[in-house]
Amino acid sequence: YTYGLLQFHPQKANIIYANSLKSTDKGLTCGRLPRSVRAVFPSDGDVVYGLGGCQVYKSTDGGANWSSPYGAFAATCGGPVMMAVDPSEQDRLYVVNRGQGVYVHETSGWVRRAEADGLARDAFNVLGQHVIAVDPQRSNFVYTGSYVGWLGHSNGVFMSTDRGRTWRNISHNLGPVLNVTGLQVDPRTSDLYLYDYSGLWRLARPE
Repeated sequence: YTYGLLQFHPQKANIIYANSLKSTDKGLTCGRLPRSVRAVFPSDGDVVYGLGGCQVYKSTDGGANWSSPYGAFAATCGGPVMMAVDPSEQDRLYVVNRGQGVYVHETSGWVRRAEADGLARDAFNVLGQHVIAVDPQRSNFVYTGSYVGWLGHSNGVFMSTDRGRTWRNISHNLGPVLNVTGLQVDPRTSDLYLYDYSGLWRLARPE
């Protein structure tokens, strides 16, 4: 079984979320939630988020009860989507929708960020954003990675320093044969860790 999310509750170390499973005894036993958890709010681990269709669902009681307060982020979904949440604002959300770029939930609602904002299509004309991460210490820093594994390579990893409004490519020496399967930001150092088919890469505190 593959877990899209496996995360401890930030304030209660006995609680673990793993997709639709939740443990309250550090993993000894698990119960099933009504919906899979896809993101956890760092400042309050009882606030969790799920995805379904083109909707983001929210729970404020650890996944027991859910609502859909944000409306649809897109008219159609381009494929499996992933999301991240701003560590300081529980209703500022980032969703990657394959083929469509990044959707950002701001106070005015959903905004799509794509080529006009610095994201780029790859050699196969695919806007292949696949994963997304926010720096826990610098919430204005957001990262997204591209993936088109069925075609051979994508165009790497992009960074925003203004909370997802504009983006630039920071693939640097990784080259074009790159499919980003995971991104993680070290909460202590702000170093960015990238996973792809060839292994694990670290970029020290991007600026």
